[in-house]
Amino acid sequence: LMLRFMYSGQVPPDLSRVHEELFEAANQYQITPLKEVCLASLARGVTNDNVVRILVLAHIHGVQPALDACIQHIRLRPDVMDAPEWQKDVDTNPELLKMVLRAVMDKDNAAESRPS
Repeated sequence: LMLRFMYSGQVPPDLSRVHEELFEAANQYQITPLKEVCLASLARGVTNDNVVRILVLAHIHGVQPALDACIQHIRLRPDVMDAPEWQKDVDTNPELLKMVLRAVMDKDNAAESRPS
């Protein structure tokens, strides 16, 4: 798949089975557009089990659509912040934690400022 992308710039429409492995290969060989495609595919499948991993990858690589999907998931399921992965990977990264908290607070403030 990586070679297909390098020669044609195209990937299969459904990367759900290979996106993580393909992302790691694209990252190793510094193929930024492929990394972004893989993270976007990951973002479409955010769950409680993978939200922290995707959030951290998206933050490190600056892929906004994946960050947005993770923030939206966290807003809907704040219990993910109690997971051991959260404490290990997010609580220890002040910049990422600040970004997530701001995004969640912005949503809460926007809801409070709306007329009833």
